[in-house]
Amino acid sequence: MENKVLVCITPQGNSRRLIDKGAEIAADGELHILHIEKGGEVFNTEGAARMIQELFDYASKAGGIVHGMCSDNIAKTIKSFVLKEKISALILGETDKNYKAADESVLARIQNALPDVNIYILERQE
Repeated sequence: MENKVLVCITPQGNSRRLIDKGAEIAADGELHILHIEKGGEVFNTEGAARMIQELFDYASKAGGIVHGMCSDNIAKTIKSFVLKEKISALILGETDKNYKAADESVLARIQNALPDVNIYILERQE
């Protein structure tokens, strides 16, 4: 199986660490970077568009293929992307503690739906 890594990012500086880890794991394979904006409105947070563009530029320089999507069902969208692209490893970042319960629910759904994918959760750094 070809080494294909997917890194899911959000518009925050910590996403650079996720991209770096994904590039390290992908080494001689494919690196995909995915941002999913919840809902149908793209970049509804002030400064989000600029940060995502910076992260996409950073990812491109690391050899990544960048993707942006909108969805109300993050777990389902990640699952569909992973299956379609035949992803072998998934890199996610730990979310803010204020969103912990929702994050654990999404993570559990992703892990249950993708038992054959290596999933890495990177701890959040402030």
